Amino acid sequence: MSITKEAELVGMQKISEVVGTTLKLMRAYAHIGMSTKELDEYGEDILKSYGAKSAPFETYAFPGPKGWVFKKNDILFYLK
Repeated sequence: MSITKEAELVGMQKISEVVGTTLKLMRAYAHIGMSTKELDEYGEDILKSYGAKSAPFETYAFPGPKGWVFKKNDILFYLK
């Protein structure tokens, strides 16, 4: 995608803030014993509260199977 208008730039800046907030909240919410389905649904609820949708899910039906349960020593994701 190429940004060619000021409104497109503003829209990208807004959604970037939403995505950053969503990832931070999901990181804080994730815990041992939680399934990926639970975490996906939590993230979806946050995005919906902003009127946004998950692009990977909408475009590719990602993340697919949702049966994984986090165990001790699993690496979830890292954000600074």
